[in-house]
Amino acid sequence: MFYDNTPEDKRIMITAGIALSTSGDKLASGIPEEDKEYYNSIFALEKDFRQHPKDEFALILAVTPWEYFGPNANGDALFSKPFFYIKDESTLPKTCGSLVTRAMLSRNHKYDDPDTCAIGETIQANYNEKYKRVEVFARYDWVKAPSECSRLRRKSALLTSMGYRIYAADLPSYSGEFCSFCGKHARVPSQRCSHLSSQNNAIINGIPVFMMNGHGYFVDLSSIVIPGDMNSRTILRLTDSEEK
Repeated sequence: MFYDNTPEDKRIMITAGIALSTSGDKLASGIPEEDKEYYNSIFALEKDFRQHPKDEFALILAVTPWEYFGPNANGDALFSKPFFYIKDESTLPKTCGSLVTRAMLSRNHKYDDPDTCAIGETIQANYNEKYKRVEVFARYDWVKAPSECSRLRRKSALLTSMGYRIYAADLPSYSGEFCSFCGKHARVPSQRCSHLSSQNNAIINGIPVFMMNGHGYFVDLSSIVIPGDMNSRTILRLTDSEEK
């Protein structure tokens, strides 16, 4: 999780719900028939965002909820439903929109300067209730991210990782993290209990120790070598990009 308070990204949000239009079938045959119209409607947004013939567009499995997949490798957990200290407004269906309004598509969690760090843009974010995951439709810029574009063109997945801010001046007092073992609330790392400080991802008396992340917003979605959430990666690629 991230605690710093860098300036907010001011890019325009498109929508966090189901896309508005449909197009021809552009997806691999492995997509269930009942899902094709939904995913094609998301891919139809490409025509409004393409800047270069070789830009790549992909659907990213950005993050999964604790209720179905457990905490990630770093001991972080986000939730799809209210749970003990986690309020409804802090759940993934409510916060995933910030992947468009505030988050930068970047590389290796470097997102200080949009002009030098951004490698594309996030176009739409949605919590998919059927598959229990946050999905992001994104454009990878050929000029700023040729390696990512080339990898997608070779039909290889990009591993990804998100940054989620839980302490900032514009967040409420109940933001931050809670220990799954003792419930202690911490807004900065120095306030953590001994369980999270020294026994994170351990099991104490049969109880798993992890960070229950409360209210916050996403600031970053990075291509990375080793993601915290091992499920996080590009899962679908739009095939209309110029192949040459």
